[in-house]
Amino acid sequence: GMENNKDVKRGLYMLSIPSNFIFRCDLANFANVYKQRGQHGGANPEVKQGAEMMLNLLEIGQPAITREVLRNVEI
Repeated sequence: GMENNKDVKRGLYMLSIPSNFIFRCDLANFANVYKQRGQHGGANPEVKQGAEMMLNLLEIGQPAITREVLRNVEI
């Protein structure tokens, strides 16, 4: 009964399959990505973790860009 479960299907992929993900995004659109895919969004756990890691790195390079700033950006 799990044949349509997205998490089960994702778990069937071999870990040896390369899966690099590289993107470029302006700050306003990253704010939207973070809102939708961050810890309070509805994404899969590894996507939430990735969004949080990206913001952590962004905060190191640009301390003025915080979670609060991104939450207040309107698109």
